Order: sequence, then C-alpha cells, then structure tokens
Amino acid sequence: LNSNFQIMAALAQTNLVMIMFDDLRPELSIYGRHHMITPNFERLAKKSVVFDYAFAQVAVCNPSRDSLLTGLRPDTVGTYN
Repeated sequence: LNSNFQIMAALAQTNLVMIMFDDLRPELSIYGRHHMITPNFERLAKKSVVFDYAFAQVAVCNPSRDSLLTGLRPDTVGTYN
C-alpha cells in the first residue's frame, strides 16, 4: 500500500514540456551536430526523453503544425500549404 501511494504521489508531480519546432531539422548538438553550440538543449536532454525519429504528414510547416496541434489530418483541417 505504501509503495502505491509513493507511485501516485510521484505521478501527481510529473511535469510535461513539449517543445515543438519546425524548419530546424535535427541541427542540434544532442543529435550529433557538433558544430552547433546548444548548451541549454543539452542540459534539458540529459533530464528528458529525446526522440531520434520524427515524421511529418506533409513536407511543409503549416499543415504539419496544424496536424500536431489538433490531432487531425491536414486534409481534415483543410491546411495544404
């Protein structure tokens, strides 16, 4: 019982930060691009989950962004470019 309480207390304190960017590509030092100096991303990545593979439904920014923010397909939202 005590361990269940501790787990629930830890989950209640979990923070979620979603950093969304487009047109950047994986041009950060955390992705092995050593010519990029990104100490804040490095610090954040050490305490976070870093996704190495990401996919976009459309190869332009606005439809992909709309899809991610709404959870709907770009053709459902009506954003094409």
